[in-house]
Amino acid sequence: MQRHIAFFNFPAVGHVNPTIGVVEELVKRGHRVTCTATDHFAPIVKAAGAEAVRYDSVFGDFYRAPLTAEENAGEGLRCLDESTSLVEQVAPFYEDNRPDVIVHDFMAWGARFFGAKNDIPLIRTYPVFGANEHFSLREKFPVAELNDPQIMEAVKKLAGVLPQFGLAPDPMGFLAGIEKLGIIFLPREFQYAGETFDERFVFTGPCIAERPYQGSWQPASADRPVLLISLGTSARGWSEFFTMAIEAFADSEWDVLITVGEHTDPAGLGPLPANVDVRRYAPQLDVLRHAKLFITHGGMNSTMESLDNGVPMVVVPQTSEQRANAQRVEELGLGRRLAKEDVTVQSLREAVSQVTGDASVTDRVRAMRERMRSMDGPAVAADAVEAYLAPPPGPGSRRTRIRVAAAGPHRCRTALAHRPYDTGRHRPARSRSGAVRTTTSQPTGPSASGLSFGSCRARGAWCRTSPRCRRSPWLRHDSLLRLAMYGTRPRSLIRPDPNERP
Repeated sequence: MQRHIAFFNFPAVGHVNPTIGVVEELVKRGHRVTCTATDHFAPIVKAAGAEAVRYDSVFGDFYRAPLTAEENAGEGLRCLDESTSLVEQVAPFYEDNRPDVIVHDFMAWGARFFGAKNDIPLIRTYPVFGANEHFSLREKFPVAELNDPQIMEAVKKLAGVLPQFGLAPDPMGFLAGIEKLGIIFLPREFQYAGETFDERFVFTGPCIAERPYQGSWQPASADRPVLLISLGTSARGWSEFFTMAIEAFADSEWDVLITVGEHTDPAGLGPLPANVDVRRYAPQLDVLRHAKLFITHGGMNSTMESLDNGVPMVVVPQTSEQRANAQRVEELGLGRRLAKEDVTVQSLREAVSQVTGDASVTDRVRAMRERMRSMDGPAVAADAVEAYLAPPPGPGSRRTRIRVAAAGPHRCRTALAHRPYDTGRHRPARSRSGAVRTTTSQPTGPSASGLSFGSCRARGAWCRTSPRCRRSPWLRHDSLLRLAMYGTRPRSLIRPDPNERP
């Protein structure tokens, strides 16, 4: 059944890019998909097969990161102005073309305003760390103090705006609110407090779509390692960093590609060494396929793309969100964090040497890549959207709604009708002879420590889950589910949880 699915996005590259693969998948499934977009993003939306609903953003063509503490404090006001302006501009279109559901970025408050006023269900997306009752990026890594005059002004203004859309005049309640379904574009292992996210959340892993409109890239030499250096598309105000990077790796063993964005003039960086190439932009996915190391600002989009390509990182964060990402990269042993104030020519060289010289970092990055690539992120997200729109099964129905993977840190991986949302679609593993085989593996990452699970990659193979999984209120034990849960399939396919009672 075709549905009209509207995407209300936040106009930043790192927020739009993760949704494009999901948009493409939903279009392929026959749905009508519309997306709010500035002129900058409209061609990308159209290329994905969706209809762009154009509007003029408060941020211009796309969002630029704030430079100063004062600008950071003013982000709330800017986001509120963006949201009310968005509603004013796109409301006429969506009142005539009512969507069945609005899929909205967590920063796209306008979607929540419009949805509340028109009684349209909402699904929230997180291109950054998800938020629940146990973890909030805003609280753990605040952009400014709550008593900052601009923050207080934004809160007061939000309290006045909310009743206009039928919402309670409770700004803090609004900011802390959680939708019935949240889609997080990360693997659960990377999420802070990942084990606390329940059945309301779906972890898809990165939803990376190819970007042919960016062109292609090939390394200058197949024999030399590639070092990619970038502070992101919205970076500005720190051209000295690029000067230090050029000096640090001039005439080294690296082939260095530096992208500086629109706010730094490559010509202003002076004569370049033979092994250094400086451009405003480059097709990052293409470059990462060849790179051995990435010096990055640590935006979540860049972080996920780096890990998806198995590339360790040195993270030089600029914003509170990027500091959260950098800390997580370092905690999980996937690279090193280097504070902005500590950046020198020598510290850049030392950080790169430490990361590339540590075999354990390479192993952990490879394991994370394998985990991420075992998931078909766009398909998982599209499944979740369709399941949210589908009417609930009636009594006695054999259609079982399972979201057990979100119920705990274990990974219940089943096949056929039972597909947990955050484990990805099953890709049958084949031996060299071409025969389908099954594997049993151990989860990785601190959130999965000490737990076992069966990785069933063959059609008809089932896995056993933990008692916590069985107690999930989402489970309906019809006869087919009992076969899956109690292991009547060959036990060679099952690795039981050691904590499970018979």
